Amino acid sequence: MVTLGFCRQNTGHRHKQPGVTLFSVYWQQGRKSQFRQLVYSTGALLMFGCATVKQLPSENHDKRIRSLVIHFTAIDYAQSVQALVGKDGLSSHYLLPESRDPSYPHSNLTPLQLVQEEDRAWHAGKSYWQGRTNLNDSSIGIELVNVPDCQPELLAAPQGPEYSSPSCVFPAYDGDQIGQLIELASDILARNPDIHPTAVVGHSDIAFNRKRDPGPRFPWYQLYQAGIGAWYDDGTLARYRQLFSEQRPSVYLFQKALRSYGYGVNESGVLDKQTKNALSAFQLHFLPAGVTGLPDSETAAILFALLDRYFPDQLAECVNDFEQQVELISTQQPPDKRGQLDQTLIGQTPDSTNQPYLRQTFKAYAGAGWISLAASQDSFADIRINGQKINIAQPLEAGRNYTYSLARRTRNGLNTLSLENLQPDNVSLDVRIPYPVLTGGHAETTIEDDKVDKLIQQRIAAGLPEAVLLVFKDGKIIKHTTYGTARKSASTSQTSIPPESPKSGHSRGLLAMFTQRMTGLTANEYCENLQYAPLGLDSHGAAAQVAAFDVSDDFNNSLCYGKNLPFSAPDLTLAEDKSATLHSDALELATLLQSLLNGGGYNDRRLIGTDTVQGLLSPGSKQGGSASGLQQANKLRHYFGPYASNSAYGVAGQPGLIALVEPELEMGIVFLTREPNTSDYTDEPASTQASAEPEFFAEVVSLIYESGLNAP
Repeated sequence: MVTLGFCRQNTGHRHKQPGVTLFSVYWQQGRKSQFRQLVYSTGALLMFGCATVKQLPSENHDKRIRSLVIHFTAIDYAQSVQALVGKDGLSSHYLLPESRDPSYPHSNLTPLQLVQEEDRAWHAGKSYWQGRTNLNDSSIGIELVNVPDCQPELLAAPQGPEYSSPSCVFPAYDGDQIGQLIELASDILARNPDIHPTAVVGHSDIAFNRKRDPGPRFPWYQLYQAGIGAWYDDGTLARYRQLFSEQRPSVYLFQKALRSYGYGVNESGVLDKQTKNALSAFQLHFLPAGVTGLPDSETAAILFALLDRYFPDQLAECVNDFEQQVELISTQQPPDKRGQLDQTLIGQTPDSTNQPYLRQTFKAYAGAGWISLAASQDSFADIRINGQKINIAQPLEAGRNYTYSLARRTRNGLNTLSLENLQPDNVSLDVRIPYPVLTGGHAETTIEDDKVDKLIQQRIAAGLPEAVLLVFKDGKIIKHTTYGTARKSASTSQTSIPPESPKSGHSRGLLAMFTQRMTGLTANEYCENLQYAPLGLDSHGAAAQVAAFDVSDDFNNSLCYGKNLPFSAPDLTLAEDKSATLHSDALELATLLQSLLNGGGYNDRRLIGTDTVQGLLSPGSKQGGSASGLQQANKLRHYFGPYASNSAYGVAGQPGLIALVEPELEMGIVFLTREPNTSDYTDEPASTQASAEPEFFAEVVSLIYESGLNAP
C-alpha cells in the first residue's frame, strides 16, 4: 500500500475509504508509468513549504454532499473500467463489480474507488433533486455492474429514456454485490450525515427524462431494511389506499406531490411526457411491479404515504388540495337536468294568492329558442314568455312530448318564463328550455368591410398556407371564411388535409386543455369520475375523441365516446375520410366559445358550471389565469388589440390560434392559421413574412370590431 501525503491542515477528520486504492486501479490496468509520474509530481510538491493558516471556524456552512445516486453500468466490468477511468470518459466515485461477469479478472468481489468523495465525479449529468440541479456538484455516485438485455434498435421507447423499451430484460442483481453496496453505502451515510433518506436515489429519479437505471430489479426495499434510503409505512399506505379508492388525485396534484418529494416535474396539470417519465421513475423506485407511467390510485397512495412520513408540511398542502378537488368534483356531477332550465312541476289546488307555479329566467337570443313540455296525465297550463302567453295544446296529452318555438317571444339576453294554472292536482309536468346554440353556419360574410379579407389574403399571398376566420354574434355565425388551402379543403368532401397535417389539433388541444385544467383532472379522469362526456363534439370529427388528445398528443384513445354534442350549425359534415380541417376546427371551437358565453352549457347539455367558468379567470384560482390557458384581454392586448373589453377573455399565442370570447357583445372570434413549413404540402421554403405574428392577429381582430358586426 502506498500513502501519498499533501500539505493540508489536520482537522481531525479521517475518511474511511473502503476497497482498493487508486494505486490498485492503475496497477491492475498496467499503468505503472502513470503511477510513477504521480509519485514524482507529488514529491516535487512536498519540496516546497506550506503557508501557516490560522483556523477561525464559521457557523455558516454545511456539507457539500447531499445525495447518494445509484446507477447501473449497462456494460460489463472491463468496459465499465474503460468508460469510467479512461481518458475522455465519465466517472463515478465507486464501481461495484458482479461475480457473474466473465470480464471481471478476480475471484473475490472488491469495490473500486475511482474518485475521492470530496471531488466531483461525472456521473449525474443534467439532473435535479429536491431543489438542486447538476447533482455532480452535491452527490456521491455508485455504479453497479449490471447489464440489461435490450435489442440495440429498441434500447428506448420512442422519445423515451434509455432502457425504457418493453423489449429490455433486466437481470436480478448479484447478492454479494448488493451486500457490498449496503456496507459501502452505510459508511458513506455515516461520513455524510446531511444525506437525507429521501436523497438516496437512482439515476432515473434525478434524470427521469433520460435514464432508467438502476432499473426495476434494484432492491430498494432491501437497502431500506438495512437503514439506507426511504420507504413508506404499511399502515399509512393502507390509509391512503382507502382515501383514493373512489377518486384519485388530479394530474396537477400528482405533479405537486412528486415535486414535493424531490422530482423535477413541472406542475402543468397536463399528463405530458415529462410527467409520465417522472411517474415511471417513481414507480421504478417504489412500485417496480407496476411501472406504467400513469397516475393510478396505488401510485398516489404510496406517494402520499412517503410525504406523510418524510415531508409532513408538504403533505398538508397536498391533502388540502385533494379535498378541494373532491369538493369540485362533487359540485360538477352532471345532473339529470337537460338544458339550462329543466324542472318538474306538480299540480295542486291554487291558494288564495294565485302565485305562478314557476318563475324563471333563461338566456336566449332574439328569434331563437324553444320549450319542451311533457305531462304525466292530460293537463292544462298557461305559459308566458316575457309576459306574452304562448299557444300550447289544451290539454297536454299524457305521454306525449311537446316542443314549441319561442322565436316570436325571445329577446337577446335574459328572458322570463312564468307557468300558471297547472291542473289537475298531482299532475307532473316536465318543463325544459335548452341553452342557446349557434345557427347560420353557411354564412360566408355579413361583415360590411372587406378589409379583413384583404389583410388575410395579403398574408396568404406572402406564403401563409391556410387560414380560417369565424365570427359569431348573438348566436348567429356572421362570418365563416376560409383562405388558401383551407378553402380548397372545405369546398369539397373529396379533398382532405394530407396525413402530416394536424387533424383537428386546435380544437382537440383546447378541449383537452379545458377538461384537464379547469377541473384539475385529465380528460380520462374527468370522464371516469363523472361518467359523462362533457366535451364530446360532432361524431364525424376527431374532436369527438377529445379524451384521446393532450398537449403531448399521447393520450389513450379509448374513452369518452358516444356522448356527442348536437349542433344547430348546418355545415358540420366533414370530409368523407373523416379528416378534420381547419374549417371544421373553427366550427368546433366556436361551439365551445358559445358554451362559455352560455355559462357552461350548449343545447340540452351542461358542460361545466357557471362558477367554474368564472373560476377559470380568477387570478387566485389554481385552475384560473394563464394556468388554465384562458386569459383576460388585458393580458393579451398584443393579440386581441385595443377594442376588446376588459371582460373579454380567450386563448392566444398557441401556434396559429386566436379564440376570443367577448361577453359585452355576445360575440366570439375564432381565427386559425397554419404556419409555413409546419405541415405544408410542398417542400419549398415559405416566406418568412408569412408567419402570423401577434401584430397580425391584433389587426384582424381590430378590423372585425370596426366592421360593425351586422348579423343578418
